[in-house]
Amino acid sequence: MSESLVEQNMPASVLAVAEADVEMVSLDTRAERQRQLIRHAQELHHLNLAAARQVLRESTAQADTAKVRCEIARVEAEAVRLKLELAREALREARAKADLAELQLAARKRELLTESGTTDMCEVSGEQKKMIDDDGSVVPLISEQMDA
Repeated sequence: MSESLVEQNMPASVLAVAEADVEMVSLDTRAERQRQLIRHAQELHHLNLAAARQVLRESTAQADTAKVRCEIARVEAEAVRLKLELAREALREARAKADLAELQLAARKRELLTESGTTDMCEVSGEQKKMIDDDGSVVPLISEQMDA
């Protein structure tokens, strides 16, 4: 009721100015709230970007670690392959030495039999009769099946 008395005693231009002032204060308040909301949204956006960058850095680090582990495993596998190859080569050498020793033993037996004059009684034993090739490798000469 008091408002209507105030409104009745005031000229229309004063009322219009007062209403405009109230409207302006209301608009200013809304604008300030919107600015605050925008600032908060920007801060949140920056925080989300920072978090996303951190996740990306961590993911990249994990991927790099996985790549390094994969490379280590590849190198270790290659080392195992090379060790296996060396072991096979050592086995071939050991077999060749054993074959050579067997041939040398057979040759020495023949020498002894020849010296003793009993060459007719010479028997060749072993899984296979072998000879040494020109390049030093041992090759089968006669198999046991051929002896029978």
